[in-house]
Amino acid sequence: MERIRSRATVQRQIRVVELEGTAAELPAQILAECQAVGELTSVAEVDEKGLGLKRLGLGMVRNEPVARNVALTCGESAVKVLDADAVKEIREALRSDAGEQSAAQ
Repeated sequence: MERIRSRATVQRQIRVVELEGTAAELPAQILAECQAVGELTSVAEVDEKGLGLKRLGLGMVRNEPVARNVALTCGESAVKVLDADAVKEIREALRSDAGEQSAAQ
């Protein structure tokens, strides 16, 4: 029964993260309490109206440290896993800025 319970759930997910600091050379390990809990695979800097400059990335992260709200790091940077509402807000801000830019042309 334990095998069924432990293997029937998703242990890792692709997550959108925000980095506070400089990004390490990619791919880079995401650490929680000095243990590897994921891997950062891409990073982009976004400078949009209403958002300011943000360093966003994608990475595979284990669910357990995210659920426990453990502090995550990647190299010298603090890593914050964004929830669905935060990702939606960023997406809408980017769409509205793109719409304004195309209307101005």
